[in-house]
Amino acid sequence: MSKKICAIYLLILVLATVALLMRTSKDHDTDLSHSFHPDDSGEILQSDYYSMWPGDYTVTMEYEAAEDTEIRLRLNKDGDPYPAVLPPEESLFQFPMHLEDYTDTLHFEYDLSHQDVFTVKRIHLSSEGLLYSDSLFEGILFFLTGLAIFLYLRSKRFREKTRAEKGMILVMALCVIFSSIPFFRTDLHFGWDNYAHRSRLDGIMQALFNHEFPVVIYPDKCNGFGILGMVYPQLPLYVPAIFRMLHVSSPVCISFVFIVNNVCAALFSYICGMVVFHRDSKKAFLFTVLFTLAPYRLIDMYNRCALGEVIAISFVPLIIAALYLITSEQIEDKRTGFLAVILMTAGMSGVINSHILSIMYCTIFIALFVLSSIRRFLRWRPWCVLMESAFFVFLVCIGFLIPFLKFYFDGLSNESVEHDSFEGYAGVLDIFRNFDFSTGLIYTNLSWIGAVLFILSVIAVAVKIRNKKWEGDDRFMLTSLIISIFFVITAVKEFPWDFLRAHSSVILKMTSVAEFRFRIMLVAVPLFLLASLYFVLDSEMIRPFTKYLVPGICLLSLISILPGFVGEMKDGVMYTKMSGGASEDISWEYRPKGVHSEHYQNPQLFWSDEGLVIEGYDKDGIRIHFRYTAERDGSYADVPLLYYYGYGASALGQDGKKHKLAIGRGEEYRVRIFLPREYSGSEVDFSYRGFRLVYLIEGLSMLAFAVFLAWFLFSARGRIDDAPES
Repeated sequence: MSKKICAIYLLILVLATVALLMRTSKDHDTDLSHSFHPDDSGEILQSDYYSMWPGDYTVTMEYEAAEDTEIRLRLNKDGDPYPAVLPPEESLFQFPMHLEDYTDTLHFEYDLSHQDVFTVKRIHLSSEGLLYSDSLFEGILFFLTGLAIFLYLRSKRFREKTRAEKGMILVMALCVIFSSIPFFRTDLHFGWDNYAHRSRLDGIMQALFNHEFPVVIYPDKCNGFGILGMVYPQLPLYVPAIFRMLHVSSPVCISFVFIVNNVCAALFSYICGMVVFHRDSKKAFLFTVLFTLAPYRLIDMYNRCALGEVIAISFVPLIIAALYLITSEQIEDKRTGFLAVILMTAGMSGVINSHILSIMYCTIFIALFVLSSIRRFLRWRPWCVLMESAFFVFLVCIGFLIPFLKFYFDGLSNESVEHDSFEGYAGVLDIFRNFDFSTGLIYTNLSWIGAVLFILSVIAVAVKIRNKKWEGDDRFMLTSLIISIFFVITAVKEFPWDFLRAHSSVILKMTSVAEFRFRIMLVAVPLFLLASLYFVLDSEMIRPFTKYLVPGICLLSLISILPGFVGEMKDGVMYTKMSGGASEDISWEYRPKGVHSEHYQNPQLFWSDEGLVIEGYDKDGIRIHFRYTAERDGSYADVPLLYYYGYGASALGQDGKKHKLAIGRGEEYRVRIFLPREYSGSEVDFSYRGFRLVYLIEGLSMLAFAVFLAWFLFSARGRIDDAPES
């Protein structure tokens, strides 16, 4: 690139960044009507969940009333109400409000004691000059991305590539951009899992605000009782949670995660293709395009917003590449073994730190692959590499695995991890049918491109078997194709899961944990695409048409997802910067099993007997401070916090020293503090203090993760380049 072109590029980049920053709206509007609901009494209209930062707001109500109606608005549960009277001759009422603290609820209370007709048609919320952080965040990311592209285009590595390779890089970049289009805006589509993941994001943010690291308790959830965060992998959400602390809205943070994940999906699938196809960039490119635009992956993003599962599926190609190397003849070479360890550790660590259920599916996949390739594993070297990878995976992931297992087997597990909703969503013929993202009916869909690849690969395999031309990688790819087809079949409703569940308690337990059978497609999709693509491109019958087949498959892949993509852009409820998250009605799934929601409606302290007097009670998140007077030994107080390991309390004695108080599990999993009479009159400080095991293994895990990440970034590229060519 000449200096003149470089100067023009940088000038355009700067001007585009400035234009993006100027795009910041003077007013940010959101319509709240769809997320409001009256409570049982019919006198309170309460929002589900809104991420509202301190600032000035204007509230506009569109209503219908038979006579003057008194209302009171509160921006949080404990805020001072704003009183107003809505006259019947008007239909719109507008008033300003100032919010001093972050809140996630909006309450309208109204008095219907003197009338029968009062309807709230629409509630509109706007804020002027409040959300500049979103546009600033987007502008910085845009500039850094443009600068990174500029530096890469000027690098020696890019200049040495052929014209065809540069074209492939451009197409892959366009695939990433295309799949990210729904996230290039300030609102977010309604998805099944949007509530839960944005609730987790804000939970981590609130915990960090409470100086809690590593995050164990989300302090403001469950009506202030707090919920356990370690029942779900949190590592991918730490960075966006820090952005949330800088007032970047949750839709923008979640969109950022999805966009980064799309980049990682393209990168990891390309690495997999380069390893499996012996550095054949054309085949690796085609696999990257197919995987990036895979219908199931896109449905997980657009329709379900299954953040954890979407991240996990991006790491599966690395696991496939590692298994390929482990079962290959080259595994005896130390460099190949080193690369296999890197890829397997990166792949499984990514899955474990992203999605719990994906751990089970990937483990089943690895076990099936080892069993089907048992001849290769009769040698010592493959087992050695596999065990070495398992050791590094455990070391990197110990910070999540040990606390999760401790809480789970102690009865503090996530309710959603185990419940019986194992259902089939598609038949055998439905898996190749075209789909519509907005309907959300067919999740095992492979679309037209899957049908084409399936037919062509079956023909290619039949020809190979007939001509007895069974070569080096054919056995690995045939195993992959068979396992992928088996996974697809197990995901459809015709598979006899009900019969197996009725005759096997192990199968019943596993499928209950799995929740939905179609989730096994997260392994089947990349495995099927890679194996079928191998046989199609390697077929002697198709090889003469490869020049037309590659762009044809890319075009068909794009066309196959276009109807659903367009439908997704047109339909659906959109969540704005200040809307959407997780209401307390949704948060039940993160509570311990067996608790009852009515016991968490009143966030007040209650104690054991009349002889215990509580004074100066104050609660802030997971911190509680009070003074007590006890007339007898054995007194205790059950405080409004869910019981988990790691809470601690101390009383300031007359000697000026802090004395540790005993903690136990009270009614409905509340925290119980035992208050002995000898410290009567003392001030009690109570908070979540964690336990040494968690901090120790979390620190070890983070250190291992940082070392391995540096190892992967600085070593993997060279090892992949050293792989044998075709």
